[in-house]
Parts: sequence; C-alpha cells; structure tokens
Amino acid sequence: MQVPSIPYKKGLVFNRSLIILTMCLMYIVQFFLQLEALYVLLSFFVIFIFFSSLIYAKSFARFWALSFFSLGFLVNVTKGANLTNIIDGILVNLPIIALLILAPLILIPLKISNYFKSLSFFLVRLVQKPKKLFGGLTGFIFLFGPILNLGSIRLINDMIQHLNLSPKFLSRVYFIGYSTAFVWSPFLISVATATFYLDVPLLSYIPYGILFAFIQLIIGNLLFMKMTKKTSKEEQNSGIKVEGYHIKKVLELSVLTILLGITMFVIQYMTGWSMLLVVSMVSIIFPLLWSIVFKKFKAFREQFKIYKKNSVPVMNNEIILFISIGFLGNSLIGTSFSEQVQLLMLSISNFSLFLFVVFILSMMILLTFIGVHPLIIVTVLATQFDPSLILIEKEIFILIMMMGWSIATILSPVTPLNILVSGMVDERPLIVGLKWNGLYLALIFLASILYAYTIILLT
Repeated sequence: MQVPSIPYKKGLVFNRSLIILTMCLMYIVQFFLQLEALYVLLSFFVIFIFFSSLIYAKSFARFWALSFFSLGFLVNVTKGANLTNIIDGILVNLPIIALLILAPLILIPLKISNYFKSLSFFLVRLVQKPKKLFGGLTGFIFLFGPILNLGSIRLINDMIQHLNLSPKFLSRVYFIGYSTAFVWSPFLISVATATFYLDVPLLSYIPYGILFAFIQLIIGNLLFMKMTKKTSKEEQNSGIKVEGYHIKKVLELSVLTILLGITMFVIQYMTGWSMLLVVSMVSIIFPLLWSIVFKKFKAFREQFKIYKKNSVPVMNNEIILFISIGFLGNSLIGTSFSEQVQLLMLSISNFSLFLFVVFILSMMILLTFIGVHPLIIVTVLATQFDPSLILIEKEIFILIMMMGWSIATILSPVTPLNILVSGMVDERPLIVGLKWNGLYLALIFLASILYAYTIILLT
C-alpha cells in the first residue's frame, strides 16, 4: 500500500528550498576555497537534507534509498572505513544533485521572453503536415529536452493538446525526441553520472554521443515517414507581420541556446573544471546577468519565487536516490564485489568484444525493465570496472551504457519517462513502450551494437 504524501506547509517549503539552494551554493564555493570548516558544514547540510527529504519522498524511492544507504553504511563498517571516508561517500554525488536542482534556472529568461509561444505558433501551422510536425516536435525535444528535462514533454503537451493528435503519434514524438538526450546531454543525469565517475572530459565524449543521437533522430523520423501516407499541404497563412515576429523569436532562441552551449564547453575546456560544476554555475550566473542587462529583474524575481516554491522542494526522490546510490557505489570500491565485476567483464570481453557490447546493452535493458533504475547499474559499472583493462576507451564504455539507458527508459514500464508518456496518452506503459515503439527500439538496439563495435574496431 502506498504511503500517503505529506502535505507541504508554506514556511517549511520555503525553509527546505532555502536550505537545498544554500547547499548547492556551498558546494560551488567549497570547490574553489577547499576550507575544512566549510566541508564540515556542507556535510551537515547534505545529511540533514537527505533525512528530511526521506519524509516527503514517495514510498518506493524511500524504500530503495534507505536500503542503499544502509547497505553502503554496512559495507563501510565491514571494511573499516573511517568517518572521513563515509562522509566523502555521502557527498560523492553532490555535483550531480546541484546540477539537477540548479539547471531549471536557465529556463527563466526563456519563459519571460515568450520564446515558447512563438514555437507553439509554428507547431500549430504544421498540424496538416504530420511529417514536418513530427520532425519539428522531435527536434525541439532533442534540443531542449536536456535543459528542460521531462518538462520539455509537458511543455510540448501543453502546446499541442488542443490539436487532438493520435496517442501513437504523441508517444513516438516524446520517446524518439527525448531518448536522444540520454546519450549526449551534459545536463541529464545519464551522461553527467558516467563522465563524472570515469573522470572523462565531456568534450572528449560528446562527439561520440551526439553523433549517435542524430542517428537515433534520423532513424525515428525515417521510420515515421515510411509509416505515414502523404497528406495535403496546409494553406498558407497570410499573417506576415505575426509570422515575422515569431520567426525572429525562434531565431533568437536558437542563437541563445547555441551560445549557451558553446560558452559552457569553452569554460570547461579552458579551466578543466567538471562540466557538472560549469553547468551549475552558468545556471545561476546567466539568468542573473540576463535580467540585469535586459532590465527584467522584477520578472526574474517573480519566476525565481515560483521556481523556489514549486521546483526545488519536490526533488525529494532524486535527492535521496542520488545520495544513497553514490554512497553505496563509493563503499563498494576495493571490495570483493568490485573484483567479481572486474572478472565478469574481463571474461566476456576476452571471449568477444562484440559480445561485451551486446551484454552491457542487454543487461541495462533487462535490469531496468524489471525495476532497477539505470542510475544504479551505471554507478556500479562505472565505479567497479576499469574499461582500460580490456583496451576499450572510457568514452566508448560510457557510450555503450548510455545507449542501453536510452533504450531501457522507453521499454521499461517503471521509468519516469514511460510513466509520464503513458499517462499523457492514457494507455498502459507496456503498450506505449513495447507495442507502439517496439520496431524503433529494435532498430536502435541493432544500430547501437553496430555503432559501438565499429568505433571499438577503429580505435
């Protein structure tokens, strides 16, 4: 039986939001100052936030978080870890948590500038051109899904829900568009977690990931085009002035998005800082600078209040899972479990690197299908196995895991993406994920194997 959610009290929401945001700021400051006193204070903040978030988290997340945390603590005690080691393990995923909490701030200038209204204008005009509409929607989610997270799907759904599009069409749009983000985006937990644990610069991984993301997008759109009959062209709209305004807004949004991405990669390249840190800092600095330069500080302040009230305090599930999974993964380093993982991977790879690729992909998909979060699988693999032992580049190992994550998040009936989409189209998760998108998943699975194995042979 599901535990009923505990209602928020206004003052409590404000205080928890403030504490969580303070924790994120302290993490950034501590990165530069490296003060022992600040480290101790930050540790208290994280531990307090973890246990307070347990109260408000969903029962499923609470159960797993407590299980992972307890197991991690038991492993640490068994192997004789000191207090510093234990605290380091609790804090290990703090950069990812900060990214998850702060990244939505980037959206504030976009909301204030009404960019999404202009996008909605063009999407409505394409309703009689399903192929172009499909391409436009999947392209939008491909570009903005990494920043908006699952909010990109909610945003698109709000834009087009009055158009009475078919549930199959919508499920394919949402899955094909959003699943691409898992293999390349530094804003999502998939790539952020794997590159963080394996200490791989994003600039060295992104080319592999984004190329395959384009392949996914192309396969999805070609498959839809093959399944769609030709339709009559939509009549031209004569509103030239209105259209010109919307074109300008969409171009502004495109340029702004590209500049933001370039800025973050340049900062990461020049400083050598973690991309998790760079994105977190840009998420704070960019909206503030934008509101000052364009004299929109009052509007920014109002949007920030909404963000603080609605977005920050509801991330309880993510906070407790990231802390507990990171703690457990860190505790397993140097144990017999780690050795067994190494031996298993070495045995498979020595037999066949092709089989190694298939094994990682299949394991990601099957374990996620039965309810194991892909974050857990990636954390275990990334912390317990060194791909250099089998002469595979770390970037390729990450790519294989990300491709498995991308497929699994559509197929599994218990992933947040599948649950969200199936709820929007009012259909069972297995029907939406497997029946309606099974052919796409099969093609992507084959493409993943060929792509990864080809890169292994070429490197």
